[in-house]
Amino acid sequence: AAALAESATKRETLEALGMHEAWAARVQSLAVEAAQRRRRETMAEAASDAASHAVTSLAVIAALWLGAAQITTGAMTIGGVVAALMVVWRAIAPVEMLFRARGAVGDAGRTLRKAAGASRHDRRARESHHSPHRFEGRIAARGLVVRHEAATAPALRGISFDVAPGETVAICGPASSGRSTLLMALLGLQPSESGTIAFDGRDLRGLDRGSLRVSAAYAPQRVSLFHGTVAQNIRLMAPGADDALVEAALREAGVVLPHRALPQGVDTRLKRGGVGQIDESLRVRIMLAGLYAKRAPILLLDDPGAFLDRDGDRAFVAQLERLRGVATVLLVTNRPSHMRACSRIIRLEHGMIVTDGPTEKVLGG
Repeated sequence: AAALAESATKRETLEALGMHEAWAARVQSLAVEAAQRRRRETMAEAASDAASHAVTSLAVIAALWLGAAQITTGAMTIGGVVAALMVVWRAIAPVEMLFRARGAVGDAGRTLRKAAGASRHDRRARESHHSPHRFEGRIAARGLVVRHEAATAPALRGISFDVAPGETVAICGPASSGRSTLLMALLGLQPSESGTIAFDGRDLRGLDRGSLRVSAAYAPQRVSLFHGTVAQNIRLMAPGADDALVEAALREAGVVLPHRALPQGVDTRLKRGGVGQIDESLRVRIMLAGLYAKRAPILLLDDPGAFLDRDGDRAFVAQLERLRGVATVLLVTNRPSHMRACSRIIRLEHGMIVTDGPTEKVLGG
């Protein structure tokens, strides 16, 4: 139930993070587990009812036998015989209940087989589908204009730039300058009014979204973790990550195990996505660990450092420096320390690029 509720309330987040396929697989797995659990419960309930009624029947039959003995001696009347027949009728009732319970078990079994069959079908479909293309990380925008629904002025006005593979770019500017909108447009989640976006020379409008989800990792402004363990949250963003990669990504995000807030390590269960359970900085670091574990060639980060504590911020800056030349990074930030960790700075104002150049030149050394 919790998984289905999160599917509804966090649909946009799942789409933006490219996690809907992994989440669907998890929900399907939970459905199979629920069917198995229900089957076991039904069988146990049926066995319990049958045993209970069997004991009752034996007791009634024993009483009937004793009553019959009393009839032969003339100690019982016709009314007693009728009463005995009623007792026999009641003694047969558990047999009917047992068959009813058996039918319920059969229904649960059929539900389980259907769920398992659907799981196998989906798995075969995924395996038969060719692997999505993985981009190198070259990004180009030409004359990009984006207007939010019902807005009079465009959020982005004629944006054009080229980003080379392995380049780390800080996107700075005042509030409402279009920084977050630019990242959403690059993900294909914010339609453009005009202009083009291309990855490795391929127009975004003609791309297989599966390829983009495989190649790009996105960190939204608002941290959004899910009900489940730390490892499960990381694997939602990085399906297939083994235990070693999960722990390595956590270390890159500044989370060293054992951690006092994570008593069971990566198996610590985060209720309600960790809200009220762990501090906001740790939630951000777990989200970043999921992005790092994905080992994507493109990272789009919407100011994740806003809620990081000192240790988390230090780890984030170190990771930005490690990613130079390894992955293409577009980072929305106004923090000088984060901008210095990038090789290039683009400044937006009123939806337009007003500055674009090497970090040393823009920041003056």
